[in-house]
This record gives sequence, C-alpha cells and structure tokens, in this order.
Amino acid sequence: MATSEVYQLPVDEEERDRLRKQHHMLISIMRAKYPPFMERVLASTIPGEKRVLDLGCGNGEWISDVARDFPFCECVAIDLVPIRDSQGLPPNVKTEVDDVNLGLQHCYGQFDVVHVRLIASGVKDYQLLIEDISRILRPGGVMELCEFDFSIYNQNHHPFTIHLHEPMVSPYWARWMAHLRRAVQGRGGDIFAAGYLWQWATNHPAFENIEGRDVWLPTVPGNHSEYPGEFYALLRENVSSFLRAGKPLICGSGLSEEDFEFLRDQTLWELHHSDETQFTRLQCLWASKRMDYVDPPNEA
Repeated sequence: MATSEVYQLPVDEEERDRLRKQHHMLISIMRAKYPPFMERVLASTIPGEKRVLDLGCGNGEWISDVARDFPFCECVAIDLVPIRDSQGLPPNVKTEVDDVNLGLQHCYGQFDVVHVRLIASGVKDYQLLIEDISRILRPGGVMELCEFDFSIYNQNHHPFTIHLHEPMVSPYWARWMAHLRRAVQGRGGDIFAAGYLWQWATNHPAFENIEGRDVWLPTVPGNHSEYPGEFYALLRENVSSFLRAGKPLICGSGLSEEDFEFLRDQTLWELHHSDETQFTRLQCLWASKRMDYVDPPNEA
C-alpha cells in the first residue's frame, strides 16, 4: 500500500504492468530514451563516479534502462513503495522508499542526472521539488521532467471545457479526466505543475540549456495514424488500465460507484470506437545545472 496521503493510485500487478507498457509507449512517442545531452554527462568508465536519481520510479523501468546502458553509473530509484521485483534489477541500481514531499536533503550534491516522470498527482509543491533537484544535482548535471496537465484536447489541440455539475455526456474521456483532476487536487496533488515547468526552470538561477517540448499523446486514437498499429494497441491497454486504477481516487472524491462505472464504460467505448481523436498533452523539460552555480546554504 502507498504510504503517502497524496498519491492514491494502486500498486498492484496490473498497475505495474501498466507502467511497463507506458514506459515503452513513451519511448516510441518521444523517439528517444534520454535527453540529448545526458549521454555526454554520464560518460565515464570509473565505477560509481557518475550517479543517476529517479524520483517516483514506479516499477523501475526507466532507471533499469539507464543502468544497463550506462553500466559504470550508480543508479538510485526512489518511490513510495518498494519495487516488487527488486531482485531482477541490474546490479548497479539501489532502491529507496521515500516520499519526495518530506524533503530530499539527504540527496543534495550527490547526482549527475535527476529524472522525474508523471508524479505531479502525488506532489504537494512541485516548485519546491524543482528547488530540491537544483540542490541534488552536481554542477553540469541534468534534470529531466515530464508531466501532463490533467486536461483533454480535441483534434485541433483545443481543451475541452467540462462542468462536473452538468449531465454526463460526451466527450467522456475529458469528463473522466475532470473528475480525476478534482480528486487529485482535493488530496493536495499539484494539478497545475505541468504548465509551470518552463517558468519555474527558466526563473531558477541554477539552470541553463533549458529545452521544452509538448508531446501530444492520442489517448483516444480515433482516426489518428501517425504511429504503427502496435503503438495504438499498447496505448489502448494503458488507458484501459488507467481508467480502472482511478476508481478508488475518483469515488473517494464524491462520485458514486454507479456513476463511475457508467463513466468508465462510456470512456472505454470512446477509446475503442470513436472516430474523433482526443489528446493528452505531456509537457517535458530538460535543463542542466550551471557549472559556476553555488547552492545557497541549507535552512536550519
């Protein structure tokens, strides 16, 4: 069971399988595993000289790839719950159970890369998390962030406006996401973080070489055909699992179980049969820490 009062998605085998598939799906849509300058930063043949930190590692897919691709690096994976199959991790991966909301002072000045992906629903203050990352990174180190903005967009990338007090009508995926947004916000998650990543990074004196990218993920594929067919099969599986995983969180915020099941079933119909594509926007950012930046003293 998760140990955070903020993050409430399940940690069962179905969720772990969803995270595995999500990882490979994101590699396909990003067309890359890593930021463009990460390989240069991690170039070393000295065991343990370079260190990588994955915050909110899930089942460890990303950090395992790093450990295999950069075998001389020491990799650390932090999450709220232990990785179930930790014995199957590469030998240069260490795991830690921790909550980023409680602070990361024990990591300050120790890492060359910090990776964060899709954890805003469990983070109370994402700007403070970025401040922590600035202190965790060594000079020249790399930060990678990827979050989505809890909105659903039409084929022209315009957001749907959903009023939860109105009767349940299509688009149901956008309505489901609106309920999730309310539930996450009610538990203290930072639902607006994705839209501020660029502002927070560019306004922070520690970071330079900042690059951002919006990735439009066709979560209801409709007539979208940019990617191979197997990509859309994987995407539908991932979204279907995500819909089931959200039940405790959404029902816990006030939606009845009957209404949730109706909404889920209608959303699943859209997912498999609608001709209209609906998008989720992933907002991704990469930045490096200035070589000459000096961290301010830690507060007592």
